[in-house]
Amino acid sequence: MYPYWRGIIYYETYLSDTVKQLKTNVHKGLELMANVSQTLRVLEFFFLQLVLDFIKIWQGLDVTSIGKLSAGFLPPHNVSRIVQQVALSLLNDAILIAGTDVEDMFM
Repeated sequence: MYPYWRGIIYYETYLSDTVKQLKTNVHKGLELMANVSQTLRVLEFFFLQLVLDFIKIWQGLDVTSIGKLSAGFLPPHNVSRIVQQVALSLLNDAILIAGTDVEDMFM
């Protein structure tokens, strides 16, 4: 006759191993979820930065369309020097829409 205690020990060992395996699988799943969550946060931050950069470019182009320059593209004094050099290179009858002075160029 088969002793019952051997069967109980076998099932206890089997159950213990199953619980350990389940615990390991749950832990791996949680690690994967944490990695996915972190990756999604990085992607979300990247796209928010991209949207902000797009908005800055859009605003700069909007200001430029009315004949003024946006200070977001270059610092005013740097642009002023560049524009003055360009204005000196133009033909006599050509003029710049924005002018060459910082006050005339920027909003």
